[in-house]
Amino acid sequence: MAAEVIVLDARKEDNQALIDLDQQCVMGGEIQLVFDRSPDFFARSLAYEDFRMCVAEEGGTIIGVGGVTVKHLQVSGTRGRWAYFYDLRVSPTHRRRGLAGRIADFLVGAIRDAGISGAYSWVIEGNTASESFVERRGNIPFTRRALAVLSGSAGAEPHGFEQITERDEEVTSLLEATYRLYDFTPPWDPVTLNRTLDRLTPLGWQGLYGKRVRGRWAVCFGLWDYSQVTQVTFRGGEPEARIRPFFLYPLGWRDPDTLMEGLSAAQAMIAATDGTLILPYAPGDPLSAFIPREALRVGMTMYVRVLAREEMQKDERVFIDPADL
Repeated sequence: MAAEVIVLDARKEDNQALIDLDQQCVMGGEIQLVFDRSPDFFARSLAYEDFRMCVAEEGGTIIGVGGVTVKHLQVSGTRGRWAYFYDLRVSPTHRRRGLAGRIADFLVGAIRDAGISGAYSWVIEGNTASESFVERRGNIPFTRRALAVLSGSAGAEPHGFEQITERDEEVTSLLEATYRLYDFTPPWDPVTLNRTLDRLTPLGWQGLYGKRVRGRWAVCFGLWDYSQVTQVTFRGGEPEARIRPFFLYPLGWRDPDTLMEGLSAAQAMIAATDGTLILPYAPGDPLSAFIPREALRVGMTMYVRVLAREEMQKDERVFIDPADL
């Protein structure tokens, strides 16, 4: 007789079992991603102000996991609380038994009283099982984006760039101006910025750089060493590539020229540490002009629930929070 499956909140002592489970759950299609969260599976979630994570157990063995956080975001010009569902994993040997649905139901119940406006999730293209699952639960494809893996040659020397030290009003003004017309953006104010930097260990203010033009910050970027959260291996190319990933977060710019200068400077800094820049972008946006033709690309789709279909066709500018990836 099979043991009963139970779903409950994740505990600190589940850490190693969750790391092992994550390594079994390969993501993607033609290009596959393998994650190693050692030594702390929960480090990814610490980038959020609050989160809830649950596990599915059978006979004391963890066979599934999922997480959710509630974020203050602007969508279609309205600020609200949105749920982001992430890290849904089921052991390959226990799939097609409804476990993903049970985990998702537990997480929905956990935020039922949070007063959310809607929910979203990201699915790597080629992960057909996840795409089918979120669509069956009423989620609709909202937008498609890509991750570019920029390794190899460094950018130009970062002339004129300096470390930013707690000039939060200036920095938040630049970030707010950068993303004013984007959807799914946080409220870029000094409180949000300071709390975000504090959570992005080991970033903080010491990892934030920028360049002034005529006395104002024209571009700023945070060098977030994501290898502190997870090691990433890409399969599908020759040879298999294991990288030390960096994200630029936060990232703000005044115009495309200063953005290109900032990206080049950031890549030079990252390459000097043997790191690899991972840059989320959409074809045609200012970031896409920086992506070399030979760069490795991984597609991903944002699924949303609640928004009407006609609204989805209008909203093309989406802020991609690196903490969500």
